[in-house]
Amino acid sequence: MKKIFAVIICFLLASCSLPEHTSALLTKKTEIEIKRNPPAFFIARNINIVALGDSLTEGVGDGTKQGGYVGRIEKSLQNEERVKKLEVDNFGVKGYKTTDLLDKLKERKVRSKLEKADIIVLSIGGNDVMKIVRGNILSLDFKLFQKEQKTYEKRLARIIGEIRKKNKTAPIYFVGLYNPFKYTIPELTELDIVVDKWNKATDNILKEDEKAKFIPIADIFSLENEEQLLYKDAFHPNEIGYTLIAERVYKAIYENSR
Repeated sequence: MKKIFAVIICFLLASCSLPEHTSALLTKKTEIEIKRNPPAFFIARNINIVALGDSLTEGVGDGTKQGGYVGRIEKSLQNEERVKKLEVDNFGVKGYKTTDLLDKLKERKVRSKLEKADIIVLSIGGNDVMKIVRGNILSLDFKLFQKEQKTYEKRLARIIGEIRKKNKTAPIYFVGLYNPFKYTIPELTELDIVVDKWNKATDNILKEDEKAKFIPIADIFSLENEEQLLYKDAFHPNEIGYTLIAERVYKAIYENSR
């Protein structure tokens, strides 16, 4: 086990030295399908999107500088001919945990933007998990994650509650967790179980809000050879990974608007 965790440390500290992906990956077809007949939600109206969360929402790892999954959703909506005007405010910050997001939601600008939001997208929790990995690198066990999961659930419920204080009607789309070490450290199979449990807990909390929806993405990064969807840091999605996430979120937005 010490060897496994030693490898993790190497990835956490020296991941930026990993090689770039081959150019063949960039030719993979990942365009978001644009609908010719948009639902009523998209017709002749202004749409305000507020994005909250961590590095996934910020778009870290997107080599094309298109803004990660949030930027791609924005582009897709802009391509809808009948969308009158689109405004996107992205408050994603690399390294944010649920505690950080709770503090962010106290800011006047964020609360003001939430009041006007028609769509809210959110990703948080990955750094809560990684805090346990980094802080207990040589003595990981499920009890540590289970204990942290309980406090995570309470904080997430508070996050949803704070959002609803400012906006009771906008749909919330929560992007789930994935295991970035699935291929770089395949021996760490326990993390798959942890990610699955945290995703299920998140989904259960969101089900208590009829306008909130959990968007699973763990399966996107669980297919054979899909480690090629990661950025050179072997942790964040690359441009292809973000496009696949955006496709899934956009589909949920579209279907929910019919």
